[in-house]
Amino acid sequence: MSMRQQPTVSVPPASPSPSPSPLASPSPTAPGLPAIPEDASPADALAALTSYRKELRNQQDRLESTRRELSQSLQRNTAPEAAKPGVIARMSAIDGQLATVDRQLADANLAVARATAVPGAVVPTPITPASQLERFSESPLAIIVGLFVLAPLAGAYAWRLLRRPPPIPKTLPPALEDRLTTLTQSIEAVAIEVERIGEGQRFITKALGEGRREPAALPLHAPVPAATDPVQRDGP
Repeated sequence: MSMRQQPTVSVPPASPSPSPSPLASPSPTAPGLPAIPEDASPADALAALTSYRKELRNQQDRLESTRRELSQSLQRNTAPEAAKPGVIARMSAIDGQLATVDRQLADANLAVARATAVPGAVVPTPITPASQLERFSESPLAIIVGLFVLAPLAGAYAWRLLRRPPPIPKTLPPALEDRLTTLTQSIEAVAIEVERIGEGQRFITKALGEGRREPAALPLHAPVPAATDPVQRDGP
């Protein structure tokens, strides 16, 4: 039994779906992202989306702070009874705003992630000594060095400064200078008088010593000189 050959039908290949732009809205229900010009560079687009996400986070913080204050006023019974329904309604409205901001923040995070993947969006920061010092200051090693090395050195230096005697003034007051001059002159005068007294004592001691000195006695058998012999002897 012969089988009828069915004609082969060529199916054209499906056209590739266009890849979504990295700056496109992440979901059709997204409230909307900031309008970025088409000719903007990837770095500018990433900066715009980052600023948009930062503003959303600031709004979220403000809403949460307001809701926290309202909740505390209800817990502490600081609000009047007539105002409590309005406070509760306001808290409900803030909850709705927080939900909207949360969705927008999620879309912004996704858009920032997509924009970061675009080549040229992230510009590498050049490494400089200032940047290296900033990174070191943020590291735990810097905290350890500051606590166990720099802090004791600073304490020792401060203690040394506190124990240091006060500096001597280079110029003396006029009254003190006059007193020192008078004291110097008095000491010189006393020294001169003491020198005079010493000279007088030495002179008196010398004079008394010479007056008490006795003449030395001649020996018994000392020969008499011929010139001084009173008896002139003739020959034998």
